[in-house]
Amino acid sequence: MKINARFRNPADGGAGACGFGADAVSRKGAVLFIRPSSGYPDSVSGIVVPESLPQDPLAALRVLTDSEHELERIRREQVIAARAAGASWQQIGDALGVTRQSAWESFTTEARAALASNVDANTELAEHDALDLAVDEVRAVRRRRPTG
Repeated sequence: MKINARFRNPADGGAGACGFGADAVSRKGAVLFIRPSSGYPDSVSGIVVPESLPQDPLAALRVLTDSEHELERIRREQVIAARAAGASWQQIGDALGVTRQSAWESFTTEARAALASNVDANTELAEHDALDLAVDEVRAVRRRRPTG
């Protein structure tokens, strides 16, 4: 299906349009989010549309920053979905164009910080009991993860 997207930037009254083969188009700030109709049906692309940016450079930078935050949120959701589907950090790194270690470090920082905070807050659990609990949790996750 070919979609002609028309968009209007209320900040400066600018308007624009584009046409491409896609199943869905949405817009946030200066970014069009496109779900292609062929090729990679599960992918979403974000395209910055310079004509939709505000004329004021500082306002444009704010819009671009908001758009980057939205793209990062979507990227994190896709990494979580990929891991839940059984993708390795190597596969995720390859998809992102980074090393597996870089992908792991980038997308596990918040989880590692939360775990460290829980460890610091839990003074009633002996270290060996905590290790046993962690091993049991890892085994449970591995049993739930699809194989092959």
